[in-house]
Amino acid sequence: MSMQPYSDEELNYFKFASIVLKEFPDALRSIFVDMWDTKVAASSTVWDDSPFVRNILHNNEAPNTKIPTNKSFKEWHCTALFQATLYARTFALPDSTGKKKTLGEIYLKGRKPVPAPFHSAVRSSSGDANETIALAFDQLRLLRNSLCHTTSPCMNKVTFDDYVKHAKDAFTALNFSTTSLERIGNLKESDFPTNKVQKLKENISRQRNDYHLFLQSKVIDEMSGIKDGISRMKDEMKDGMKDEMSGMKDGMSGMKDEMSGMKDGMSGMKDGISEMKDGVSKMKDGMSGMKDGISEMKDGVSKMKDGMSGIKDGMSEMKDGMSGMKDGMSGMRDGMSEIKDEMSGMKDGVSGMKDGMSGMKEGMSGMKDGISEMKDGMSELNQKLNSIEGVLTQTKETTELQDEVRGIKHKISVVEHEVKSINKKLTQTKKPTGVYATCQNSGVPWLSCKSIAKWASDDCQNSTWCQFGAAVSASYVQHVLKRFHIPDEVQGNENERAFNAILLSQHQHLFGAEILEYLHSRIGCCYNSCTC
Repeated sequence: MSMQPYSDEELNYFKFASIVLKEFPDALRSIFVDMWDTKVAASSTVWDDSPFVRNILHNNEAPNTKIPTNKSFKEWHCTALFQATLYARTFALPDSTGKKKTLGEIYLKGRKPVPAPFHSAVRSSSGDANETIALAFDQLRLLRNSLCHTTSPCMNKVTFDDYVKHAKDAFTALNFSTTSLERIGNLKESDFPTNKVQKLKENISRQRNDYHLFLQSKVIDEMSGIKDGISRMKDEMKDGMKDEMSGMKDGMSGMKDEMSGMKDGMSGMKDGISEMKDGVSKMKDGMSGMKDGISEMKDGVSKMKDGMSGIKDGMSEMKDGMSGMKDGMSGMRDGMSEIKDEMSGMKDGVSGMKDGMSGMKEGMSGMKDGISEMKDGMSELNQKLNSIEGVLTQTKETTELQDEVRGIKHKISVVEHEVKSINKKLTQTKKPTGVYATCQNSGVPWLSCKSIAKWASDDCQNSTWCQFGAAVSASYVQHVLKRFHIPDEVQGNENERAFNAILLSQHQHLFGAEILEYLHSRIGCCYNSCTC
């Protein structure tokens, strides 16, 4: 049985060194190409590792780039790949102020791994893909540094397993396969012959040298920056001192002016104090006046309260008045309604009067015809009586029969006289015109004929209308007897009074008891045939 050349701790060390020196560069190159093709190729060309595309990267990073763009990126070690990703201006992003900064400056500067020496998580808590890339790359950088900082080629299993877990988390966050890491973690002693171990040692030594050179270069750059800063500081101090001296001179001049101004100010302050005293005195007077004003204001408030009380009482009375006015308006509406009803009744009465007047006209016309026929009949009767009287004279009849004929003729004469008087009344012309004249001629008060005024324009020129007016007016008197002032005795001669009595006798059925009594007292009754 052969002797075991390596311990388990040594084997763990060599396996982790294989991961850092072989798997890390492969993963970093793959992610670099993805970043280039995604963010840069659109404005230039895809990454094909040609001198042309490497020159584009060089120009983007010039003048102080540490990326070996003169070599194929397959020869770039981890330090160069970190420079080409975490610290490259090619993939810089604008910060909160709009200034472009590298991924390391935005997401890693001033950010210490927790717990040290590694990040507890490599995925962005806010879902920022660029932050995830920066954290995963930095995790691989920290794992590489832990290898370079070891002083002994030994690593216990707990440390090895922890390092492999951190590496797997970073690969997973970068969407890179972890198969190679699992394969190396399962390697045995037979997979590490002496020549392979020797190569790993050489690579580790070279990686350490590169890391140290990177650190030295970084220190040199920092020192150069410090020197430049000191030089700029000296120049700025010189310029600043010149400006300060000039400012001091200006300040001295200004101070003199200020002193002069202070003197003026002191004088003004004295005047101000004097004015302030006067102001205090005036203020006291104003306070006294204000007290008087407050007292008057209190009196005004009291009066205002009394006025408000009066206003309230007035408002209450106004409300009562408004209520009464509403009742009055309601009464007016009722009165208007009654007036409308009265007007409607008056219109109906006028219409009936028109119809009555038309009938009266026809009756008067018939009466004229009757009087004419009566005259003709009386003329014939008179002729017959004359014939009878002639016969009696020829036959020498008794005087008694002749006396009887003479009596009949006398009666006929009396009737003819009455007929002539009536006909004279009916046919008289050139009487006074108008409704008032009609009423005056018929012996009826003027005001009682007021309702027939609008028919007086044409028809009152004849005697028939005068008689009709008398009859209608007499009927209307009973409606206005109590409302209008009735004149004293109506003037008229004996014949007119006789005619009125006959007319009243013929039309007494049209009048009420009151109007008959009234007419009887005014025009009298001349004939026994009047029953009034």
